[in-house]
Amino acid sequence: WDHIMDKPDVPNPRIEGYIWRHAQDEIRALLLFVRHQWYVIFFLVLAIGLMVHQLKPFPPATIRMATGQPGSTQDVLGKQYQARFASAGVTIDLVSSKGTEDSLALLKAGKVDVALSQGGLEIDRASGVVSLGSVGYQPLWLFHTGADFTGDDLFEYLRGKRVYVGVIGSGTRVVVDALFKEAGHASQSIFKEEPSMLAKDSVDALLSGKLDAVFMVAGHDSGLAQALFTNPSVKILSFPIADALARRISHIETVSIPRGAISLSPVRPKSDIKMVATTTTLFARADLHHAIQDLLLTASKDIYNSERFFFDRPGGFPAFTDKTTPRSEVAEKYYLRGGAPFLSKYVPYWLASFIDLAWFSLFTLFIVIYPIFRMVPAYRKYIFDVFAAQLYYEIYLIDQEMYRAHSADALTALRPKIAAISHKVQTVWTPMGTKESYNFVVAALARLIRRVNERFVKMGLEKIESAPGHH
Repeated sequence: WDHIMDKPDVPNPRIEGYIWRHAQDEIRALLLFVRHQWYVIFFLVLAIGLMVHQLKPFPPATIRMATGQPGSTQDVLGKQYQARFASAGVTIDLVSSKGTEDSLALLKAGKVDVALSQGGLEIDRASGVVSLGSVGYQPLWLFHTGADFTGDDLFEYLRGKRVYVGVIGSGTRVVVDALFKEAGHASQSIFKEEPSMLAKDSVDALLSGKLDAVFMVAGHDSGLAQALFTNPSVKILSFPIADALARRISHIETVSIPRGAISLSPVRPKSDIKMVATTTTLFARADLHHAIQDLLLTASKDIYNSERFFFDRPGGFPAFTDKTTPRSEVAEKYYLRGGAPFLSKYVPYWLASFIDLAWFSLFTLFIVIYPIFRMVPAYRKYIFDVFAAQLYYEIYLIDQEMYRAHSADALTALRPKIAAISHKVQTVWTPMGTKESYNFVVAALARLIRRVNERFVKMGLEKIESAPGHH
């Protein structure tokens, strides 16, 4: 090591001064660019500002979600969304409601941003509410404690019984009313209804004998549904006309519970049970941030893939299963590309969503900015090159004027012009990296002065001073 350092004797290069001068040149060049090309900066800032205002890349940190009654499928699902959004740095405030219609009313009024509700509802496009798709089945359970139902006419079986069909505005009541209307029983009550009771109270009422049957639209993971179908004293009625109902009502599908699916010992249910089902649908305000919509759909898919669903669907969830509700454009794009934006694995979710939405605008902006970006670091050289080109042109014009001059007066008129160019060359800013170009300018001016002096000598005139040295 000592041998290497001793020979040859290398002086300290002292690069600090070099770096400092380089930085000064860059700052000065940038300030000159802003000063002289301010209109370029103005239009770029304006374009970026308009794009940010229009596309809104930054999503809200908190959203509100309506989840129906406590213990319902929507309530359970809402907590799963809440946990997944927390990992992305977004807070979901869960807002309880009386049920499906109440949740949609909150959404239309702008009191919540998202609602987990029931599919198959008539929603006006002018309401500002759109569907992000269905995220799971919600079967219509009919729990009862009486004798087994063995007939064909479900409605006759319920005649005279004490039955709970949900509070007004609940998803259960919407489905039950549609079924009874289709069967021609919309205008007459064939059973004794308990309309003032909440869903959670209906469970206790059925178990205590105050009710004979309870209709409930709920997923398998609903706490209320589990409290009943896991109770040996409660029976689940199989709908003999499920297929017919599904054909008559567009948003209704059929699902089934295989024999022994609830319990293998003892075997429950004792036979296959056929049921009708609607879906849990994710509704949102049409102006909800596009990144939040993408995150909701991604979370829906993750929830579906991470759990073993009791009622499965070919193709899985989320999916557009309802043809009657207005669809979100963000959701349509999500399904078209088959999932979340490609970059969501590598960058924050909001940035991936923004790039996916604005890639064309960003590409166009890049085409404009890139040449400027390339030019600004070398702007110091660019300025000098432009100035040198002007000097070369002025030297050329004087050179041509010299050859056309045939008198002492004409030649003497060149003195102030050459002096002006010499002053420019002596005072011009020569940033780092332009010394060679500067020397070429000095050489061109010296050659001009030499030629002019040769003409001056022939005319008996006093010669011009030499060209400026290196600057």
